[in-house]
Amino acid sequence: MSSSTADSTGLGQLPRTWFGASLCVPAAARERVDEEIREYVITIRDYFAQYRVGDANLYLGGSLARGEPSVRRGADGPRLASDLDLIVVTPEDLPAAHPARGLDDHLRSRHPGLLVLTLFVRAGDLPRAASLHGLDLWHGLRYPLVCSFEVHRPAAPPRIGLRQRLEVLAHQAGLALMTPADTSTWYLFRTERAVHRLKLRLESLRCLLPQRGGEPLCYADIVRCGGAGLDRVADAAERARLVQARELGEHPMLAGSEVGMSLAALKALLRIETDAEVVQALRELAVRSPHRMNTFQFGVLLLAVATGTRDRAAVSTVPPAFGEVCRSSGHTTLPGGEGAALRESLALVRGEYYESLKHHNNGRSVLPGYAEFQ
Repeated sequence: MSSSTADSTGLGQLPRTWFGASLCVPAAARERVDEEIREYVITIRDYFAQYRVGDANLYLGGSLARGEPSVRRGADGPRLASDLDLIVVTPEDLPAAHPARGLDDHLRSRHPGLLVLTLFVRAGDLPRAASLHGLDLWHGLRYPLVCSFEVHRPAAPPRIGLRQRLEVLAHQAGLALMTPADTSTWYLFRTERAVHRLKLRLESLRCLLPQRGGEPLCYADIVRCGGAGLDRVADAAERARLVQARELGEHPMLAGSEVGMSLAALKALLRIETDAEVVQALRELAVRSPHRMNTFQFGVLLLAVATGTRDRAAVSTVPPAFGEVCRSSGHTTLPGGEGAALRESLALVRGEYYESLKHHNNGRSVLPGYAEFQ
């Protein structure tokens, strides 16, 4: 997405296409969805102009910042399938009644069916933005949709280490393994469970990609790159099928288990061979970095072991391991164990976990000791 063009509003430069890293989306579909995204940008800029917002900049994060949004078939042609991840950057905290806080509702009312998620980041916190979210934001800062004041892009992107890779893998595993019958109970759940199953397969591969300087970590790199770690989780043909399915909004029947792929990814990340060793490694990491975030992250990964392995000895070690993770994390009263009890414990701390993670990854409240086992 290096090439850009001045937008007709004169409010900054946008990329000539939002599909700079895409592999499979046909040219005609790219052009149609690029035009759709331009319509959203016009709606956003009109809204900011209407309310004379002068203390907020707006950027795109997520797959659009990386240049690889997914598309879907619509009644009138290809449509954007990815979320519109909006990042509002402000000099200070905004009051509850600030018009920028009503932007996502305005977009949904003007564009029914659009998936919008808006996050607010203070400009002074940008150098501390972390993980894959922070890396995507670092790339998105090149292209302000609305530019009201000067924002300095950090000189270097966030470092993506072991903690950040486990974080993203646990996030997708939690969505795939804990999807409720009523997906409206949590804003991150999609109606189609197949979306979460596909994303878990993809994150089981993306978490193994090496960080290459300032480049984004793209799903497309799962196809472009090779290596023993990726090959251990899926062969080249399967990786290409997964990337194509995501880019084109398809949900095909796939061989094997997405939970099995997540276990294979864990073994590759931790450089171990068996499911029992995964349990032991998570125990040891929890002791090395005793943090409240571990309860949810490592609990989900232990749930993946309990769900995805046929090794009964490994499964039997999950409840005591989860108990140790809870105690070292400061959660001493959670029910633990295999299956439903473990899911119940994770559901109890999910809201606390994501609130802390949001503030940490946005650079607002960096959690001491969180990434000590990098």
